[in-house]
Amino acid sequence: MRDEKRVITSTILTNISMLKRNLLKNVSLLKDEIKKEEKILNSIPPSKIASDTLNKKFKFNERIYTALLNRIDIEIDKFTIAIQDFRRCLYSRKRDKP
Repeated sequence: MRDEKRVITSTILTNISMLKRNLLKNVSLLKDEIKKEEKILNSIPPSKIASDTLNKKFKFNERIYTALLNRIDIEIDKFTIAIQDFRRCLYSRKRDKP
């Protein structure tokens, strides 16, 4: 029984150690990637970065504006249908009156 516990404990500790090494290796690789990307980013002129940022904001705002316009169009259509229904109702009441 004790030998089984030792084997299990040893196996678990070995697995934990292996996972830790793999995680540390992955962290190291990610840090290297970040350094590479920072070098690339630092090589880009600030005016280009500002221009790209403004373009992204413009495109994002344009998508929001388009979505809002579509929503407004839907609401206008609903309102138009409601007005038509109201007019039909009034017209039918006028016809039904003696």
